[in-house]
This record gives sequence, structure tokens and C-alpha cells, in this order.
Amino acid sequence: MCKVPVQGPSTSGEPARIAALESAFSQMAANVAEIMTLLRGPSCTSSSSTLPPEQGQRLTRILRSR
Repeated sequence: MCKVPVQGPSTSGEPARIAALESAFSQMAANVAEIMTLLRGPSCTSSSSTLPPEQGQRLTRILRSR
């Protein structure tokens, strides 16, 4: 199990780092939601495991934006 080191009092840059982490987390959550929507597609009953070309390209853009 990984232990997190104990840190001293927060510095003046701490609020900025927290805001950056919150922003990154929000972006990841939005990307996951969009990926899930793309994977569900227009029909959840489809047996095809291949995304249509336009959705595959969109998914690639999302993953590369990281």
C-alpha cells in the first residue's frame, strides 16, 4: 500500500494547485461521459463492437487532447 507523505503547512501556491487539479478532474469526467455516450451509440442493442468512422475519429481526438 502506498503511503502519502505528511506535508507541513500549506504554501501560497496550494490554492492554485488545488484549482488546477479540480479543473483536470472535471475535464477527465467530461471526457469519460463523452466516451461513454459514444460507446453507447444511437442503438444500445447493436451487436457491432466497431464505432462508426466519425465517432472513432471523435474518440481519438478526445484521447489525444490529454
